[in-house]
Amino acid sequence: MKLPSVEEVRRLMEKRNEADILTMEGSEIVSAYPFSAKPTRHKVIFQDGHEIYALCATDALGIHFMLRQNVTIRSRCPECEQEMTIELKDDKVASSDPDNILQFVSNGGQCGCTAKTFCPLMNFFCSQDHLDAWRRRNPSYREGGQYSLQQTLGWAGYIFGDFLK
Repeated sequence: MKLPSVEEVRRLMEKRNEADILTMEGSEIVSAYPFSAKPTRHKVIFQDGHEIYALCATDALGIHFMLRQNVTIRSRCPECEQEMTIELKDDKVASSDPDNILQFVSNGGQCGCTAKTFCPLMNFFCSQDHLDAWRRRNPSYREGGQYSLQQTLGWAGYIFGDFLK
């Protein structure tokens, strides 16, 4: 089997970048949907201790379905920076701390590269009060959808369940 040339690999990377599947800064790949090479609010920890970053809250949950591995997610509330922990086992939330985590998906900033404009606005919040306070302080991003952790898990399973098939 012949390996692709450097030029063929570059063309493939550019094509994936144009399709918004991966994000490049110069010649460096900084994300490949749903993974981020740069730190984000959403860290996914595998049972063997390996850690990676997800582009958004839904992606963090989706990695569990995509790779069929139990994971722990550590995410920070955009309002207070409190760390939240979600354990996923066998396609279910095994535990969450706090237990009232919710996701907000802002309608603001949804043009251009998804990883740069939309994903940063899909976050977990540690409480309804903190989401409400964040929305008051960020009027240009206040419109959007609010989802329970179970609803977000359902969407993540739908999006990523067959992602690698």
